[in-house]
Amino acid sequence: MKNGKKKFWVSSGVFLFMIIMCLFSVRVSAGQKMTYKDYEYCYTKGKDNIKLLKYNGNESHVKIPEKIKGKKVVVIGKAAFRSNKHVEEIVLPETVEDVEKEAFCACWSLKKVVLPKGLKSLGSRVFASCRALKTINLPKGLTKIPKVAFLFCTKLEEVVIPKNVVSIEEEAFADCTALKKIVFSKDSKLERIGEFAFSKCHMLERISFPDNLMVIEDQAFEENIALTKVTFGRKSLLKEVQQGCFADCFSLKEFIFPAHVEKIGSVVFVNNQQLKKVIFKGKVPELDDRAFEGIHSNAIFHVPSKYKTAYKKALKRKTGYLSSMQIK
Repeated sequence: MKNGKKKFWVSSGVFLFMIIMCLFSVRVSAGQKMTYKDYEYCYTKGKDNIKLLKYNGNESHVKIPEKIKGKKVVVIGKAAFRSNKHVEEIVLPETVEDVEKEAFCACWSLKKVVLPKGLKSLGSRVFASCRALKTINLPKGLTKIPKVAFLFCTKLEEVVIPKNVVSIEEEAFADCTALKKIVFSKDSKLERIGEFAFSKCHMLERISFPDNLMVIEDQAFEENIALTKVTFGRKSLLKEVQQGCFADCFSLKEFIFPAHVEKIGSVVFVNNQQLKKVIFKGKVPELDDRAFEGIHSNAIFHVPSKYKTAYKKALKRKTGYLSSMQIK
């Protein structure tokens, strides 16, 4: 009888312990919001790591902790610092791998950000409207610059595109009106520059594209009013220059199309009335209607001699070619 009671209480104790553990497990389940100092956070799936959800402080210099309650901080969540008017400098720990969309959007006082070397991804609008941000050091592990990432960063002066970036997405650096310098890392893997990616970068004077670049999309460099020089390497793989890519680049006087270009969109250089010299290095590409509309009325097209007849036929077919222009 005594043994039976003992077994009963042991079984009951085990059962009660399991209920308590289940309740505790629910209380700290992945995705549930918790607080630590000025931060709101949750556990990631599997409860192995931490995702910061919100910063509620008003410090000017913020160093995000590497760990919270013994767990690594690996994700900065959507809009975590959005519209914080106090923060001027943020240091992310080396444990962070992902920064989600709008994480630092509209932090108007933000001047400096230290990103971890192992960062793998940035979300869209991540630094949009950070109007005090002057420089950004992008980690080598990034494979794309997301859309609208630095839109309206009106004090950003220089950006270095890491080697492994394959794509610069739509409006990534649009309206960065103080941007003077774009540097592509040696052996850059960049293949695509998206629509409006660098539009209205009014201080940009020159740009040298990496050889791997294959397509420049619609209006990517529209209204770069100070742009005077665009260069491509001898091994350039560029295939397509889309509509209005260099429209309203009023200071551009010369443009050289690399040998592998296959298609040139419409109004690529519209309103570039100083553009007087256009050089082709390869075969005749597909030319959209109005491709050269709006360039200098006495522009000279320099083409390979063996393709001269074909170029004459193509250029005089609704491309914006005027009788005052020449083909040499």
